[in-house]
Amino acid sequence: MDILLNYILAGFAFCFLIDFVSDKLKYHTAFEEVPEWGWPERLIFISVWPVGILIFIYFFLKSYFN
Repeated sequence: MDILLNYILAGFAFCFLIDFVSDKLKYHTAFEEVPEWGWPERLIFISVWPVGILIFIYFFLKSYFN
């Protein structure tokens, strides 16, 4: 049970971090076409956060260096 709670807590932490970064950079040109998150997207991200982190890093670096 502790592993599951740690997994969910890490998902919440990463979701908060991505929300924070995307809120601070929402007026940056790299974030012009990024849609807003809703609660269904957040819950899906929390349940599969390792894949979500990899996707976020890939697209963040791709848009940052272009």
